[in-house]
Parts: sequence; C-alpha cells; structure tokens
Amino acid sequence: MIIRSVFSRYSASLVNNQCIQISGKIISSITCFNFPQAMNFHLSPQDLAARKGTRARKAKGKVKREEKLRPFLSRLEREKHQIYENKRPFDKSHYPEPIDDVYFYRKYQYTQWSFQEAVQNHREIHHPTVYNMPNSPLILRIDMDFKYPKRPQKCMDPWKTIVEMKTSFLLPGMTVPSVLAFIPNDVNVLKATLAAGADMAGGIEIVKSIQQGEISGNDYEYIVCHPLMVPEITSIRGLIKKKFPTFKHGTIDVDIPNAVKRLKGGLKIHVVHSDREPDYASIETPIGTLDMDSSNLEGNFEAILRDTLPRRVSGKEPNDFILQCLLKTPNSFEEFKIDIQDAIQRNDKKGQGVKEMLEEKPEEVDEEDVEKKTAAV
Repeated sequence: MIIRSVFSRYSASLVNNQCIQISGKIISSITCFNFPQAMNFHLSPQDLAARKGTRARKAKGKVKREEKLRPFLSRLEREKHQIYENKRPFDKSHYPEPIDDVYFYRKYQYTQWSFQEAVQNHREIHHPTVYNMPNSPLILRIDMDFKYPKRPQKCMDPWKTIVEMKTSFLLPGMTVPSVLAFIPNDVNVLKATLAAGADMAGGIEIVKSIQQGEISGNDYEYIVCHPLMVPEITSIRGLIKKKFPTFKHGTIDVDIPNAVKRLKGGLKIHVVHSDREPDYASIETPIGTLDMDSSNLEGNFEAILRDTLPRRVSGKEPNDFILQCLLKTPNSFEEFKIDIQDAIQRNDKKGQGVKEMLEEKPEEVDEEDVEKKTAAV
C-alpha cells in the first residue's frame, strides 16, 4: 500500500526535470525496503530513438581517405631531403706543427709522411701479429678543389678515365676486361694486337659478323678502333651503342697495341662529385696490395697523379688544385697524409712547359756591338 501511494502521488510530475531528483529519493526509499527490482524502472524523459535521416546525414559528411602511394624517389632526390655533411677536408695550415710524438690531434697540423713511410706504417698495422692481413688492399684518396681561380662561382666538371698502371694487380671481385679491336688489313698489326691481349681483332669481316648477329658487341667491355676503320664501323653504331669508339675515351688510337695494353691493365678512375658541394671532388681508388713492392705501389700512385694534374684549369697551381692525398686500407681507420711536393715536380706535365719558358736564360748581349751601333746612329 505504501508503494502504491508514493507512485500515485508523484506519477503526474515525473515528466519535468525536478522529478528526476524526486524520483531519485523514491528509488532510495524503495531500495531501503529491500526491493532490488525497483532499480530497473525507466524514469528518464528523453526519447533515445534516433531521428530519421540522422545516420544518412552523418554518413554524407564522412569522406573516405584515399590511400596515396608514395612516389618513387631516385638516389639524388633522396639526398636532397637528407642532412648533408661537408666532405671537404678542414684546412689546418694555420695550426702549429707538432713538436712531440704524442699530441692532441685536433690542435695541431696533420703529420705528413713520405709515401714509403706511409706504406710501412700500414704494413706494421696489418702485420700477422696485429691485424693479420698482410695482403690488404691499399687505397689512395685525392681531395681536389674544383673552383676556377678568377671565377669562384664556376667549378670544373668531374670526369671518368682509365689510367695505365705501372704494375697491374687484381683484387677480389676484379676481372680482366675483354677488348675487341678493329684494325686495317695488316698482318703485323694483327699479331701485335693479339699479343697485347686483345680477345678478338680484325677488320671488315668482324663488322659483317656483327651485322649478321654472329658476334655481339655486348660480349666485350671495350671496343677500340684504328682511325682508318672508323668509316667502316659507322654502320654498326646502333648495335654497339655506348661502346662505340671515340677520341674522348681513348678508344680510337693509331697505336692499337698500346691502347689494348692500357685497357687490359688499366684502372678505372671515377671522380666523386656532389651538387651540394660543387667546389670539391675526390678520387678514391686502390693502387695495389700491401705485399707488393713499395716502388711498384709508388709507381701506380704517380701514374694516377700524372693523369690528374694536367686536368686542372689554367692559372691554378698544383698545390691549390690538390688539397691532400691520403693512404688508407678498408680494414682499419688509420689514414696517413702524404707529402706530394716531390711527386708533383716529377709528374706535373702541364707546369713543366711554363717553368722551362720562365727558366730560359736571355741571350747574352755584346756590349761592344751595342756601343758601335749607338755610335753609328
């Protein structure tokens, strides 16, 4: 009876907000009489049913995200988004020279070693009692300045070439290149070319074989040609494509046997250059192994130096062009700077002609003849 009277008293006022508080008291009073089923009564005035068209309207507002595929970026494009570290060597010429065997490396100039001393230092490091790698490759690094002396905004272009070594060598992973030679109909030249190491040599008969598909130019890494044979091989230019002989790459030469020797025993030199640092470039290439004779290693080093020095622009001194030369190995972090002043004087072909002109003595003038001529005048 008590429950019926309570609900009848407040049934008319359960629709407004104040009834919520009263209904709460009602619930509390109901639960105190141990009626747990009273908590299941729905006393909220809100209509929880969704309006018509609400879900459709919200669905229109949602925009599906399209999955965008990342475009392919080349190596050069990826480098643009990365932090670039300058590779140009720091100039420490204004630093004091070290006066002791032990010193702080960052506070003094780099120690310069002769080529023989640098090689001996690496041999001690790779001795069987230390690194146990006596036949480790010896790598030469040459840092160069590519700026023009009178136009600092302009810089040189990198190059690729093949340098004939004094002593040829083969490292793991290196192979002897194959050479195809086009020569005129001369038996003596044919014998000399094959003796120099050419894999195949001949004249018009090889051109016809390439046209018929019996021989492929892709089977040979280099193709050399005599100047008299250039008109004959123009018909197969589209078949051999980039391997077509040119004067620029040194594959057109009058002395074919010498060109074959240079290509078979030569070393590919590639100048590393970056657009972010256009005034700097470097060459990094092996020149032999540590178990080779030091004189042969030095001969290979001077062969590269002899090819690099004449490529500088006119008006640039060798010391301004070559910043430094380092000797290192792939198995250690030790790098030794080489003193190259004597090597530059021996191998600078570009500066020798100018030096000889400057050192020419003027003709001796006979003073008596001058006096006679002035008196006659």
